Amino acid sequence: MIGTPYYIAPEVFTGKHTSKCDIWSIGVILYILLCGDAPFQGTDNDKIEKSIIKGDLRFDEGCWGNYSKEAVEFIKFLLTYDQHKRPTAAECLKHSWITTWASTKAN
Repeated sequence: MIGTPYYIAPEVFTGKHTSKCDIWSIGVILYILLCGDAPFQGTDNDKIEKSIIKGDLRFDEGCWGNYSKEAVEFIKFLLTYDQHKRPTAAECLKHSWITTWASTKAN
């Protein structure tokens, strides 16, 4: 593997992934953009991989207390652990955080 595993969906490590692994990666990127830190941590690639596989996703009040409930729900939606339950891109675009933000900015 080349690069960092921070953005890799858990199913990619088993080799049984679909395009929904990209939804996961978008969730990681959004988490980092809003919080400034990666959702899964480790001191090396192996520990990061284990953290992702474990699926221990946390939203500490220190960072996430400043964001709406819908923003946190949207990131959790993107980072749905089971790829079969993870949303499609079309479903993501219908999420209330996206539709509310988009309609607010369009006016």
